[in-house]
Amino acid sequence: MSAALSLSRIRSNVGVPWLAWVSGIVWAVSQTALAVLTIPLGSPGVFEVQCTFFTASQYLRHFGDLEARGLLGVYRSHLFIDGAHPLWYAVFATSLLALLANRARVTPRWDWILALPVASGLFDVLENSIQRVFLSDRAAITDGLATIGTLCSLAKWTLVAFYIGTAIAWAARGFRRPA
Repeated sequence: MSAALSLSRIRSNVGVPWLAWVSGIVWAVSQTALAVLTIPLGSPGVFEVQCTFFTASQYLRHFGDLEARGLLGVYRSHLFIDGAHPLWYAVFATSLLALLANRARVTPRWDWILALPVASGLFDVLENSIQRVFLSDRAAITDGLATIGTLCSLAKWTLVAFYIGTAIAWAARGFRRPA
């Protein structure tokens, strides 16, 4: 009989240094590849597109510009790496948060924060899926889907900011305490 999956169980299983190190290295390589790959795209950058494009006309204009500059394939290819990227950062962030929570002796009532990297990753997957639809069929680009994609991105980045802030707070607390 298997034990029930719980956040405290996740905290003890993923809050191990080797997982944080390995997933952190994989995330850093993936993040670097995305950054290098998207440099030629120029302005607006991927982050700006993710967070400010609420309308079909913005996407159509942007894709038309990328196509005219011969860079639409570059934009499309970044989604290949970005397909796995949410997994890498979700595992890394969850593992790091669990390690920091253990180090700072955070009570289990805060274990819900460990779910935030997974939630941000799911928002990222949905946003990327919408981008793929847009790239495969321009007729599918609607204001409604553009808005949903941007809201997913904003939710993702809000969660990321929250759990990074939490990690900083837990790190500060944990490293003031003796081990």
